[in-house]
Amino acid sequence: MTRTRAKEALQEGKIAEINYLPGLTPEDATVQVRLLADAKASLIRLAPIGFLHENELELKEGDTLSVIGYWASTIDGHQFIAMRITKQGKSLSLRDTQGNPLW
Repeated sequence: MTRTRAKEALQEGKIAEINYLPGLTPEDATVQVRLLADAKASLIRLAPIGFLHENELELKEGDTLSVIGYWASTIDGHQFIAMRITKQGKSLSLRDTQGNPLW
């Protein structure tokens, strides 16, 4: 099956809110952030908390992020899916070029 997705886009801003979507274990909970830029907020789905911890990427409200990803329709509505995030010069790839998770 071929997966199709929209063209990549860039979102930059400060984390206004961090949410944890339930997983089978606490480490499986998916991190989702609300990124605020120019008075506009975007909901961005990142990765399981365990994957971020393994890669030593800690996030907190107020952090500035640069996120490359794509818009997708999900069960939760229209959402930005992160492929790579950068915080203070440290980049972490979350998905491959086809949008498949790297965890």
